[in-house]
Amino acid sequence: KAPFHSLFLNTFLQHYPGARLIMTHRCLEEVIPSFCRLFWAGFNIYYHENDPEARKAIQGFASRLLEKMIERVM
Repeated sequence: KAPFHSLFLNTFLQHYPGARLIMTHRCLEEVIPSFCRLFWAGFNIYYHENDPEARKAIQGFASRLLEKMIERVM
């Protein structure tokens, strides 16, 4: 249901081996900025909005996590 659930598909399928998964799809050009905004919303209490290094760090973390999520789905 949530993007983060893709990190735990193996665990899910261990508990529900007969489950069928429906994978929705969005263009990465839409997903990546949206995902970064989601991270910024969660981490903005720790970083100043105008700090370019903070923005770069959050974008890097979000990109690496998104890559891991895609890897797990594949």
